[in-house]
Amino acid sequence: RIHQLHSMIYYSKRDEYEQIEKEDENPSVASNLLVKEAKMLVNFSVYLASFPTDRSSSCIGSESLWSSLVQSLGIWIQYSDSFHVDLFLVWFFSALCQSNNISTNGTIQLHHTDKATAVSLLRDASFYDIHQ
Repeated sequence: RIHQLHSMIYYSKRDEYEQIEKEDENPSVASNLLVKEAKMLVNFSVYLASFPTDRSSSCIGSESLWSSLVQSLGIWIQYSDSFHVDLFLVWFFSALCQSNNISTNGTIQLHHTDKATAVSLLRDASFYDIHQ
């Protein structure tokens, strides 16, 4: 959904700039509503990813939600605040430092795929181009 919102925001802002260039007195501000929705989605997604799961459930061994967030990091980071970035960095460095066993570090629960996800992110050159 964040990819879809990001595209909608881009096209909405482009239309708003065209309206301003045509000297329209009432340019559309639809992008503001879309940005607000994107920020709420990022807030909710980071909350879910950070929320401890029940280890006795059948989701042991499955990917954490952070793995899904990493796939769209360049997009959701634009709609995040510093708290979200801090939570991501706690997960990121905890995942890099984890042993081969599934572990819990404070409130961040790590799955066995988190380390591989974090290492692959380190190897991705675009990760170093992200600015918040």
